[in-house]
Amino acid sequence: MVWCMRDGTHLCSLLPSQHVLEEALEVYFACAHLQPLWLLDRDLLLRHDTCQELLLMVMAIGSLYDPSRFAQYTLPAPQACSDAARDIIMSKVASGGLAIPVLQALCLLAFFNLLSSQIALANFQTTLAKTLLQSSGLDVELSQPPPQRRLAWSIFMLDSICGQHVKLPSFTDDFLNTARYAVVQGRPDGALGRLPRFPEESYIYEGNETSLRIWGHTVRISCLWREARLYILRCAEGDVSAPWKPDSSYTLILSHITDFESTYPTPYRYDTSSLVAADEVAGHPQFWWPWIRIQFMYHTIYCMLNHPFLYPATASKTPLGPNGFWKTASQLALLHSTWIARLVVWAKNKGLPLNEPFYAQSSVLAATLHAYWTRANDPKIKAAAEKHLDICRTFVEEMSHRWPICAETNELLKNFLRLTMDPELQTQITVEHSAAIENSMWKILDCVVAQPERPGDGLFQKSYGGGRHTDLRGQPGPFNVEDPDVTSQASDIYAAGACNASRPDWFPPTATEPGHGRMRQRGRDIPPTVEGEQLPQTNAPQPSQAEQSMDIAENPPLLFDWAGGVSGTTGFYDPNVRFPWQDSLSWALDFGNL
Repeated sequence: MVWCMRDGTHLCSLLPSQHVLEEALEVYFACAHLQPLWLLDRDLLLRHDTCQELLLMVMAIGSLYDPSRFAQYTLPAPQACSDAARDIIMSKVASGGLAIPVLQALCLLAFFNLLSSQIALANFQTTLAKTLLQSSGLDVELSQPPPQRRLAWSIFMLDSICGQHVKLPSFTDDFLNTARYAVVQGRPDGALGRLPRFPEESYIYEGNETSLRIWGHTVRISCLWREARLYILRCAEGDVSAPWKPDSSYTLILSHITDFESTYPTPYRYDTSSLVAADEVAGHPQFWWPWIRIQFMYHTIYCMLNHPFLYPATASKTPLGPNGFWKTASQLALLHSTWIARLVVWAKNKGLPLNEPFYAQSSVLAATLHAYWTRANDPKIKAAAEKHLDICRTFVEEMSHRWPICAETNELLKNFLRLTMDPELQTQITVEHSAAIENSMWKILDCVVAQPERPGDGLFQKSYGGGRHTDLRGQPGPFNVEDPDVTSQASDIYAAGACNASRPDWFPPTATEPGHGRMRQRGRDIPPTVEGEQLPQTNAPQPSQAEQSMDIAENPPLLFDWAGGVSGTTGFYDPNVRFPWQDSLSWALDFGNL
């Protein structure tokens, strides 16, 4: 069969020569192999019977990452190769012509769209790949050969990164009037069958072949990342219980990550592995890429769960709650955002290239926390935060030249830092300004958890559905970009798209009033204002030690106020201070690492 694109272009005109394909394959194994997917075999990919859609996806990813390497050739654009591969894949799905290489190509197609910041397409194609995998029976243990096991686990990993969450109808007592979705979360109690065995990596170390199985731990922590993504989405909808409750999603995820931490093999821990020489790291990137992804993901999960943005103590009408939770959450956010900056420096010093977009997204999240701590009253914390913010900003800027999604992430960070740190914008703290900062932070979280701003982009006709959708915060809104819902007209720097949700209010206004744990719609609790009216400043005098220990009802913690700065943030863990019991330990044994 001769494949043609939708515009009539013959596929043979898109495939380059064998020499160019070999170059594309070399780039792919440098920028995408085991970062994080493990799909292809270098020795078998360029055989004469390799499916064309797989070659097209290798060409698309290779030329997207390093276009200068292929500038001397007359080649189609990466998107053209991706479109051609998609046409072939969907034709084979429709005609019942699926095979393992087709599923591999579909997995790479979803990954390509994720790299290209086409999140809605990546969501759909990942879910389609997972469905086809289940239909094929390759998702259960049947003594499959290694290529099929690698495919199955790669799809599972991709699904945890950008797959759509499973939603089931939830029938409450008054379900006819209040029907809602329930999302599958946590570990199931029962089992439906055994998963395929993890593939084993083989490395030649000091002349001997060694099986390390580090990639399996990457898949395992990616499942926890799925739970963290879901937690952020539920926070955006205001449909989560208070995080300090024993049955909350927050507590469940922390329990799972503590279990991961306690069972993580000692030889792979940072204390042991970080002291390896740079030439050893550069000579075995197939091991160190999965290893450092585990480290980044471990610290990023903690940063997401404990981000001060999600826990505004002043948001509730009834400022009651455990002061210990806010203090512990802020300490964890500071600690693990510091480790993300350290990992960026470690990889650079060891000569390990970080090519996966997740590292940029992780660094952007850490940068928002470092920007927060640059306003701390403690000079040591402030100086360390400024240093780590510069590390993260520089790294994200470098990554922005590699993948389109990193360029978008970099622009989000620049806009966020301009809103929060530009001295000119800080002189007039208005309702508009605060709303813009809040919306900017939501957009960053959307990007990190791979939530499309407009679901269905690239899938449906423009006329489909009357042009309306429901965004992730449960608010119906048009596809057109609108200004935040504030009383006065915002300027262009305040445009925030569909991200117009308030942070969750963890306390009900009264003990008997319904709506506990639900989101407060923006504007509902904001007093009427006129254009240019300023919000109250929070630069109150530093409270004494006795005042800090007062009951939370009389002295609520002000741990997150981008407009007014951090207030009362002394006494937190300073990652640059060594405790007496650390004097005899190596620098690598610092607190808080995996």
